[in-house]
Amino acid sequence: MKISHKLLCISCVPLLAFLVLSVMYARIWSNEKSTIVEIRHNIDLFIPVSRLIHELQKERGLTNAFRAGASRSDMDRQREQVDAILTELPAVISAASLSADQAQDFNATLKEVAAVRQKVEQGGNTADLLAAYGALIARLLEHEKTVANLRSFLGIDKTFTTVELLESAKESAGRLRAALSGVLTADKGITLETFQRLVALKAQMDANVFSKTMVLAPEGRQILTAMQNSQPWQDADKAFYAVLAHYGEGNFGVSGAVFFKNMTSIIDAMASVRDIEFAALEKNMNQTYAQASATLTRLYSVMGSAVLLILLMVVLVIRSINGPIRTLINYANEVASGRLDVPQLTGMRHELGALCTALNIMIANLEKMLRQSEQASQRAHEESQKAHVAMGQAEEAKIRAERAKAEGMLAAAAQLEGVVKAMGETTQTLEGHVLRAERGAGKQASHITETATAMEEMNATVLEVARNAGQASDASGATREKAGSGASVVHDAINSMETVRQQSLKLRQNMAQLDDDAKGITQIMGVISDIADQTNLLALNAAIEAARAGDAGRGFAVVADEVRKLAEKTMASTTEVGRTIAAIQASARESTSQMDEAVVSIEEATRLVNLSGTALQEIVSMADVTADQVHAIATAAEQQSATSEEINRSLTNINGISGEVVDIMHESAKAVQEVSTQADVLNGLMEEMKKSSSV
Repeated sequence: MKISHKLLCISCVPLLAFLVLSVMYARIWSNEKSTIVEIRHNIDLFIPVSRLIHELQKERGLTNAFRAGASRSDMDRQREQVDAILTELPAVISAASLSADQAQDFNATLKEVAAVRQKVEQGGNTADLLAAYGALIARLLEHEKTVANLRSFLGIDKTFTTVELLESAKESAGRLRAALSGVLTADKGITLETFQRLVALKAQMDANVFSKTMVLAPEGRQILTAMQNSQPWQDADKAFYAVLAHYGEGNFGVSGAVFFKNMTSIIDAMASVRDIEFAALEKNMNQTYAQASATLTRLYSVMGSAVLLILLMVVLVIRSINGPIRTLINYANEVASGRLDVPQLTGMRHELGALCTALNIMIANLEKMLRQSEQASQRAHEESQKAHVAMGQAEEAKIRAERAKAEGMLAAAAQLEGVVKAMGETTQTLEGHVLRAERGAGKQASHITETATAMEEMNATVLEVARNAGQASDASGATREKAGSGASVVHDAINSMETVRQQSLKLRQNMAQLDDDAKGITQIMGVISDIADQTNLLALNAAIEAARAGDAGRGFAVVADEVRKLAEKTMASTTEVGRTIAAIQASARESTSQMDEAVVSIEEATRLVNLSGTALQEIVSMADVTADQVHAIATAAEQQSATSEEINRSLTNINGISGEVVDIMHESAKAVQEVSTQADVLNGLMEEMKKSSSV
C-alpha cells in the first residue's frame, strides 16, 4: 500500500469518528423535532379529552344533586355539553398518533358514557352511580397519560405532568363536590365509611394542588394562588369541616347548592390553569422546534466545513510527505542509471534532509572514485597504444632487416638492436604504468567495496530504525487504547455518579413529600381529636340527662358511658399517633438534611470525576497525535530503507565493474610482460646475428 493511501486511511479514522458523533447529535435533535410533531398531534386529542373529563365531572355532580332532589333540567343541559364533545372525539382520535388497539380502547371508553347514563335512568344506589362515573373518568385519565407518554430531552413533557396533576386534583375535587353536595342537600348524618371517603378525597385534592412536582407558568401560578386565597375555597373548607364536626348528627347548616357552586368555581379555576399550561406548552413547542431546526442547520454547516477542512489538511500533509519521497526516488533512479552528474538535493529538512546530505556526499565520493578509475584506464590505454606502436615498428624493422640481409646484415642487425632496445625500454615503461594502473584499480575496487559495506550497514541501521519506529507505533496504539479504556471507565463513573445524584434528589423530594403528608395526617388527627373531645362532652351530657331521667335512662346511661370510654380511647390513640407522626417528621427532616449533605458530596465527586474524564480525553488525543507521528516516522524509515537498498545495488554493480577493470589491467600487465620477454628474445637473436655477421 502506498504511503499516501496509508496516510489517507489514518486520516479517515478521526474524520469517521467526527461524522459518527455529528450524526448521533443530529439524530437526537431530529428525534426531538419528531417528538414535538407527535406532541402537537396528541395535544389536539389531549385538550378535548380534558374538556370531556371536566364536563363529565360537572355531569356527575348535577346527577348526584338530581338524585338528592334537585331539578333534572340542569343535569340534561350538562349532558348536552358532554354530547357535543363526544361528537368531535372520534375524528380527533383517528388523527392522533395512537396504535390501533389504543384507538379501539379509547372509542370503547367513550361508549361507556351512554351505559352510565342508562344506569342513572334505571335508578339504583347513588354511591354505585357515582362510582361508575368515577371509574369512567379514571379510564379517561389513563387515556390522557397514554396520549402524554412522550418524553423530550428538553423537558417539554414536564408540562404534561403538571396537567395530569391538575386533572387528578379536578377529579378529586369533582368527586368531593358530588359526594359532599349530596350530603349537604340531604342534611342528615353520614356513616363512618362516608366520613373516611370524604376525608380521603379532600386529602387527595390538596396533595395534587400543593404538589412540589407541579411546574406552572407565572400566570397559572398566580391563578392557583388566588384560588387558594379566594372566598369560595374558604367557604368550601368551612363546609367540609362542618360536616366532619357533625357527621353523625346532620343539620350542618350549609347549603348543598352553595357548596356545589363554590366547588365548581374552584374546579373552573383549575381548568383555567390547565388551559394556560396548554398555551405555555404550545409556545414552548414552537420555540423548541425553531431551536431544533436552527441547531440542525448549524450542525450540518459545521459538519460540511469540518469535512472540507480535514480533507484539505489531509491533501496538504500527503503532498508534503510524498513530494520529498518522490524526489528521493527519482534521484536514486537517476544515480542507478549511471548519471552521477545530477544536481544535488536541497531544500529538505529533518530526517529527509539528513538523508539527502548523506546521498549527496556518497554520490560525490562515487564520482571522485570513478573519475580516478577512468584516468587510470586512460593512462593504461595510452601505454597500450604505445606498445602496439612499438610492436609495429619492430615488425617493420624485422622486415627491413630481412630485405637488407643480403646488403649488410651487420648494419641491419645494429640498427635492429637499437630498435629492440628502444622497444624494451618502452615496454618496461609501459609495464610500470600498467602495474601502477592495476594497483590504482585495485584500490578503487577496495574503496567501492568499503562504500558498499558502509551502505549495507546504513541500510541495516535504517531497517532497525523502521523496526523500532513500528514498535513505537504499536506501543503508541496500545497506549491510546488503554487511555481510551480509562476514558470509557471514567465516563461510566460519571454516568453512575449522575444516576446516584438524581436518585438522591428524588429521595430528598420523596422525604419532603413524606413530611408534607405527615403534616396533613397531623391536621386530620387534630380533627379526629376534636371530634373525640366533642364526643366525650356529648357522652357526659347524655349521662347527665340519663341520670335525670332516673330508671328510664339507665340503659341510655350505660350506652353514654361506653361512648365516653370509646372517645377516651380515641383521644389516647390520637395522642399516640401524633407522637409517632412527630417522630416520623423528625426522622424525615433528619433524613432530608443528610440527603442534602449527600447531594453536595455527590456533586463534588461528580465534578472531580468530570475533571478526570477531561484529563483522560486529553491523554487520548495526545496518544492519537503521537501514534500518527510515530507511524509517519516508521513509514518514512521504510521508504529510506528501500532507497538505501537501491543505492546499495548500484554500488554492487559499480563494484563489479571495478573488479572487471582490475582483471583487464592484470591481463594488460601480463601482455606487456610478454612483449618485454619477446623483446629480450629478439635482442638475443640480434646478438647471434652480430656474431654470425662477424664470422
